[in-house]
Amino acid sequence: MCDPEGIKSFLYTFLQTKKRIAPEYTFIEKPVGRNKVRFLCEARADGYNYVGIGNSTTKKEAQTNAARDFVNYLVREGEIPASSVPTIQPGNVVYPESASASTSENFGQSSQQQGNSLGSGGSYISSIYDQKKLEEAEEVDLTSDLHGGWSMENAKARLNEYLQATRQQVGQVKYTSVGPDHSRSYIAEMTVLAKNLRKTLYAREAGSNKQLASRACCLSLVRQLFHAGELEAYTGERRKKKHSEVSLRKAVFYLLLYTTMNSYPRYLFL
Repeated sequence: MCDPEGIKSFLYTFLQTKKRIAPEYTFIEKPVGRNKVRFLCEARADGYNYVGIGNSTTKKEAQTNAARDFVNYLVREGEIPASSVPTIQPGNVVYPESASASTSENFGQSSQQQGNSLGSGGSYISSIYDQKKLEEAEEVDLTSDLHGGWSMENAKARLNEYLQATRQQVGQVKYTSVGPDHSRSYIAEMTVLAKNLRKTLYAREAGSNKQLASRACCLSLVRQLFHAGELEAYTGERRKKKHSEVSLRKAVFYLLLYTTMNSYPRYLFL
């Protein structure tokens, strides 16, 4: 995505006009799957005690997301009216082609198609593996400590508690699907009223599926509430992944082998 809504230009123009400074972007690469990386971008500007965060499979998209996060901060601080911020239109989004189709669609293939995929060097298995690694990477957060320890794992539950405590409706998320069927992504949008500030906070996040988009949206709102002083820092236990779990690649391989063998029962009696 090459900044279709002009958010990077908008941020640059604002900073140049007001303080004669330019935003600074730094990137961190994180390996994802086979020969793939995911980019984390941090946006900073002199005189502002805030770091805009964005991540994606491409540098440009990660940079756009970081710029949008920084602009959202400026809106919360009252430096920019929300009505002046450019918004993206779903029809203008150009997403990079995904490495794989969805798992459910792939498992709907005929036995012959599955056999062909296995015969082509396991590309089908690799595609599912890479898709899973991509989803795991979307949950990885290298900067949670900068935002009170709130992450994809704990933000949604805390947001629901806040909404209930402030008597706001829970689960009001708007979804928009973008991209072709074989690499569809989702955008989640949500607003929350910050009671003490008497301001409406807005979040708009993307994910490879609805669940991840929703969780990313909740995380954005929780972090905004934290920086606004509405929520405390997270003090609970942080989840650690178990390294003893069976690898996804092996699990998918045996599942496909079982499916293929069942499709050709005569082979079992050779």
